[in-house]
Amino acid sequence: MTTTKVSPHNSNLIHIPLLKEEDARYSANTGISSANFYQGDIKDAYNGLKSRVKEVLMANQWIGGVVKPLSKVPKQTKKHILNNPAFKGRIGKSVLVFPKTIAEQDIDDVVNSILIIEDKIDPQLKRSSTYAELAKACQNDSRVV
Repeated sequence: MTTTKVSPHNSNLIHIPLLKEEDARYSANTGISSANFYQGDIKDAYNGLKSRVKEVLMANQWIGGVVKPLSKVPKQTKKHILNNPAFKGRIGKSVLVFPKTIAEQDIDDVVNSILIIEDKIDPQLKRSSTYAELAKACQNDSRVV
């Protein structure tokens, strides 16, 4: 994957256009659709997960990124990408956007997007719940895509 310079409007964000082949593969990907249940102190689980997520993000910032349509990228950044001769005719319709440096809020955002407290979704949701019950309980939670 070829990288572009940090966009001029925000020095902490890196925008990497996906190549046409990457864009096609990403579009076909439905993501991970699994759930794990844990027993014990939720604060311990949260702190343990946060510590590990921090290690991963510090080594690989792009994992905390998001894929956005090129059309949703700020005008100045889009122009910068489209005028880069290295990308001429090779880029797809999406861009990977991630922070150049990881802040505590980035770590919290990732942890909060993957850790769902079961009693905050539906008090009836249990380890023995069926997949259909889990899906129904999660459908109104903004953290579930």
